Amino acid sequence: MLIGVQPECLDDYGGSLTPQVKAQLMPAVYLAQEVLAQWGITASSAALPTERLNHYSLCMERYEDERPDAQSACRVGDIRVLQREKS
Repeated sequence: MLIGVQPECLDDYGGSLTPQVKAQLMPAVYLAQEVLAQWGITASSAALPTERLNHYSLCMERYEDERPDAQSACRVGDIRVLQREKS
């Protein structure tokens, strides 16, 4: 079983999630909880997480705040690959 959200925009290489895609994350989580319940698995969550579940480098706010502007970072792909294809 795969539950996910399709990207809305593929033209912004390395870009964050669009608001429309972000809005679908929790519905996907709820759907996953429903499927787990059908399989006899009860999902639960802590009121407040005691520690991060992922590495700080994966923090969405940090990524969006520190992302270089379009002049500093290519938005259409990995510039190393794009340059190699031209030669």
